[in-house]
Amino acid sequence: MQACREVYRDKCHDFAKLAELQPSLASHLVWLPPRDESASPSSAGARRATIDFAREESVEELTRCILRQDFGISWERPPRSLIPPVPNRLTYLLWLRDLVLSTKPSDGEGGVRGVDVGTGGTLIYPLLGASAFGWTFLATESCEYSLGWAERNRASNAGVKDLITVRDSKGGVLLGVVDEGARYDFCMCNPPFFDVTEERSLHKPGHGGLENELRCPGGEAGFVGRMISDSLVMKGQVLWYTTMIGRKKTLKALLARLRGEKDVKGIRTTTFVCGRTTRWGLAWTLTSVSVDLERVKRRKTRDAIAADGEESDEVRANKARRKQAKLERRKKARESEERARLAEEESADQDLMRAMGFDGFA
Repeated sequence: MQACREVYRDKCHDFAKLAELQPSLASHLVWLPPRDESASPSSAGARRATIDFAREESVEELTRCILRQDFGISWERPPRSLIPPVPNRLTYLLWLRDLVLSTKPSDGEGGVRGVDVGTGGTLIYPLLGASAFGWTFLATESCEYSLGWAERNRASNAGVKDLITVRDSKGGVLLGVVDEGARYDFCMCNPPFFDVTEERSLHKPGHGGLENELRCPGGEAGFVGRMISDSLVMKGQVLWYTTMIGRKKTLKALLARLRGEKDVKGIRTTTFVCGRTTRWGLAWTLTSVSVDLERVKRRKTRDAIAADGEESDEVRANKARRKQAKLERRKKARESEERARLAEEESADQDLMRAMGFDGFA
C-alpha cells in the first residue's frame, strides 16, 4: 500500500478504476460529463465516474471497496448503522500518530496501544489503526447489538484480529472499563453528536446511524465531559486522551473546562477537513511530556518516499499537477489584473475626450 499519509492527500479516488479492481462497485457508479467543455461529452473515456452519496447502499459499498482495496480489510456494515467515511477516520488516526510519535518516551514506534471508546459495530478505528500501523487496540462498546458486529468484523480479519480486543463497557467510558494498572498511549472517541432531546435534522442522508450512535444524554459535550472526569482520576494511565468534536461551540466549552483543571499538563487541538465536512480534534494529557518534532518530520519524510528510496510516480505526478495548477491560477490572476488596468485606462481616456469636447465622435 502507498504510504498511508499520501493515500488520500495526493490522490482522489478514481471510481471507475476502483470499480475495475472491485467489481461490486460497478453497479453503483454514476457517470458525469467531462469537466473540460472542449472534450466530447459523448466520449465514454472523457466522462467522470462518481456515486450517489445520498444512497446508503452506494456509500456502504464504496466504503467496503476502499477498505478492501487500500487496506486489505474485510468489513461488513451492521444494518442501519453509521457508515464511516474512511478519509475522515484515517485523518484522525494520522493526527494521533503524530501526537504519540512526538511525545512517546521511546526510540521506536512499535508497541503503540490505544483505547477506542464506543467503537461501534463497524470497528473502523481499530481495523484501520491495526492494519495501517500495527497498533494494538482495546475497543469498548456498550450496545449489545454493536458488540456482536464488532466481534464479527474483528474475526473476519485474520491479519489483525489478535491486535484487537472487543470489550463490553457496560455503560462506562474509561473508569472501570480499562484494566486497572494497564497503560495506553492514547484513547480516542467519536461520541454521539446529538442530545436525546435534539432533532436529527443536521444528520446527513446516506450515512445511516443507529439511535445509540447518534444520541446520548448531553450529546457530545456530555459524553466528552464524562471522559474528562474519568481522565482526572486515571491521570497518566493514558498518555493522550483524545476525541473528535462535531461542533465548534462544544470545543470551546471543553477547552474552557480543561484549561481550568490544574492537573492537565498539555492540550492540543486540530481541524479535520474532508470534503465539505469539518470536525475538530481535541487532546489533553495529565503527563508532563517533551515534544520531539524531529521524529514527526522523519516520519512524514518517509511517508513520501517509496520503498526503493525515491518518490513514487504517482506522488511526483500529483505534485507536478498541483504546481502547474498553481502557476495557471497565478497567470489567470495576472491576466485579470491586466484587463482591469486596460479597462481603467480606456475609461480615463474616454473621460478626457469628453472633457475636451469630443464626446460622440467615433
